[in-house]
Amino acid sequence: MYYLILFAALVSRPAIADNLLWELGASLNAIEAPLYAGSRQSRQFLLPLPYLKLRHPLLEIDQGVRAFVFKNPRLNLNISADLGLPVSSKNSRLREAMPDLKTVLQIGPSLEFSLLGQHNSPSELRFDLPLRLALASDIKQTQAIGWIIEPRLSFHSRRDFQNGLAFVIESGLRFASRDYQAYYYDVSAEFATADRPAFQTPAGYNGFFMDAGISWRQHKLTLFAFIRYQNINNTPFIDSPLVESSNYLLSGLSLIYLFASNS
Repeated sequence: MYYLILFAALVSRPAIADNLLWELGASLNAIEAPLYAGSRQSRQFLLPLPYLKLRHPLLEIDQGVRAFVFKNPRLNLNISADLGLPVSSKNSRLREAMPDLKTVLQIGPSLEFSLLGQHNSPSELRFDLPLRLALASDIKQTQAIGWIIEPRLSFHSRRDFQNGLAFVIESGLRFASRDYQAYYYDVSAEFATADRPAFQTPAGYNGFFMDAGISWRQHKLTLFAFIRYQNINNTPFIDSPLVESSNYLLSGLSLIYLFASNS
């Protein structure tokens, strides 16, 4: 809904609309994901959602949002974001009777340096360095829960707004502040049990990750598949009683139908 409000605001301004490419449609999304990194329990979602893709010299929306603060052919500074899903503790055997995990929005600057190709070229190899503030929210209350930094390499093969295949592969390391690690993996004395001893984790390494997505478009239909893998071996919270697996794998499939575009 927020994307659509933003879209309406942009196209209503002629000076912006003249440099704007956009597509508007609807998507059906099937997702399977563990409750959180470290949990063996998983859940499935089937979500119909509006779909918006746009490109402007200062803003892009396409499976995420990038707002450019500074850019040249090799170096970009933009605003990046990520999202952590909420977890009800009544649905988690490891977190039973503990506070729920709220929706976690990560947002902050990302420095991007093109090693091969450049932004918007058909293919690009890039080094990214995002630094994000994590905000946990249940709408009624929002709190800052720390910082995340994710140095990574990414390769993009693009088709822009045309038919055919496109894909992206990203891989890197994640590091986090103590508050962020504690939000997911600490057990205070108040919630300790015989099977769940108290635990505190320091700041530091948060895991190795790899993301991959591939999409195929033919006229008004687009099929998009993605996976996210994270390994948390050698993290300071690997011995937390809230961890039962060192591997995290999220997967999803989206079917998108386009209603209109100006491309």
